[in-house]
Amino acid sequence: MLFLKHQLLYYLFRHVARHLPTPCLACLWRVISWPAGVARALRDGQHLSRILQICGRPSSFQDRIRLGVAITYQSLRHLDFYIYEHTPRLREVWTDGPPEREPCIYIMCNMLGSEAVGAFLDRHPGVILRKLFGGEGEIEPATVSRKQKWVAHQAALRVAGSKDRTVVVGENPMKYRSLLRNRRSIIIFQDVWDESDDPPHTQFLRQATSLRLGALRLSKLASELPLRFMSIAPQGGSWVATVSPRLPLSEKAIFTRVEAEILARPEAWMRWPHFIDYVDRKRAGSSPHLDTVDDIEPAPSSPHPAR
Repeated sequence: MLFLKHQLLYYLFRHVARHLPTPCLACLWRVISWPAGVARALRDGQHLSRILQICGRPSSFQDRIRLGVAITYQSLRHLDFYIYEHTPRLREVWTDGPPEREPCIYIMCNMLGSEAVGAFLDRHPGVILRKLFGGEGEIEPATVSRKQKWVAHQAALRVAGSKDRTVVVGENPMKYRSLLRNRRSIIIFQDVWDESDDPPHTQFLRQATSLRLGALRLSKLASELPLRFMSIAPQGGSWVATVSPRLPLSEKAIFTRVEAEILARPEAWMRWPHFIDYVDRKRAGSSPHLDTVDDIEPAPSSPHPAR
């Protein structure tokens, strides 16, 4: 079934849909999301209930349907980038006045639609600090099998959209130092947790968790670059980048803002399966092993990023 869906997306739907005005495609996604969302609620009811319970929300059948529809809509809308091969109609909302003029660290969560960050960087030059995923740098549409065409298409677009402005976590630590030396704006995702056995040091989504706060370390190491939180979400036929006022340079401020974003938009957070697995492993008494962001600044004598 997945192979058939990818075939239809790559060989048929993207060629047809790219000719639709973005508001029309958004309406089409909305219509499709209702029956598909109800089917998701019936198929994945237990998983949706877990999400709602973690968020402190009711988890009745109607609530599961609403969440299933919302997740489906977000999942469909994030395909805009791969259909139009760019982010259509990005708007910016700076909640405290005019756009930031100084180099800044923008904190984000792993939300559906975050591919639009490339369009933001077109206007506000900087770099993205992240891991590669989904075959980036490894597969190309021209050389892969028919089964991998859609995945390779997505990977190629992400690579092209972030070319020369992505620093891959875990690569040569000197790249991190150059970021600090040049005082460039940095976008970093801050909703990943520590896979080690270190004692948890904060409550995150009602669980004792250890988050790796690379943004806070980078800010302090770069003479306290300001921190701002940015969310990107669909609104009608557009995508909207909402940038918060400057955050205090503290762990609590980052924890609170990241958690608030996930609780406000649980349908868009891509890491729910990993987080629920993390919770279940902790309850079972085993050590969870999850993909995480490594520490940003290595010790001076270490050739690899510290863990």
